[in-house]
Amino acid sequence: MSLLSNKTACRALVQKVYNEGRLELIDELVAEGAVDHGLGRHGLEHTTTPRWIAGFLLLCRQAFPDLRVEIEDMVAEGDHVVTRWRLTGTHTGPLTGFPASGQPVDVSGIRMDRFANGKIVESWNNWNTLGRSGQTGALPEPREPLDPAPWWTEAA
Repeated sequence: MSLLSNKTACRALVQKVYNEGRLELIDELVAEGAVDHGLGRHGLEHTTTPRWIAGFLLLCRQAFPDLRVEIEDMVAEGDHVVTRWRLTGTHTGPLTGFPASGQPVDVSGIRMDRFANGKIVESWNNWNTLGRSGQTGALPEPREPLDPAPWWTEAA
């Protein structure tokens, strides 16, 4: 497959599947048994299926019905495509045990996909989960402020 067709597949995953909810296209874009690094629970590697991706997207849509993912940059080389993206939405539904906060969310991330036979077979995801958690109120309040004195002055 060409670099252009791989980039087109990544764009379709974001624009048609994530933003438009066209879950039937997942089978065309992602290979059964693809390996996903960093999107599952606690960022662990797992083997994914189109059904898992659809479930993950439905979970996100319940928490953020107005979810929108924008592609900010995309680079392809060999059998890899790297996409830098930004997700926005309003937290109006429960998310991983945390009730809706009603807060807007603006999160950025990077995803790298590896292709074989025209489908995504492996993905690496790195996104600002700490920022998302803070924006949705899923982080506890700090117990005490940090000491403003630089830590390195004590070692001198």
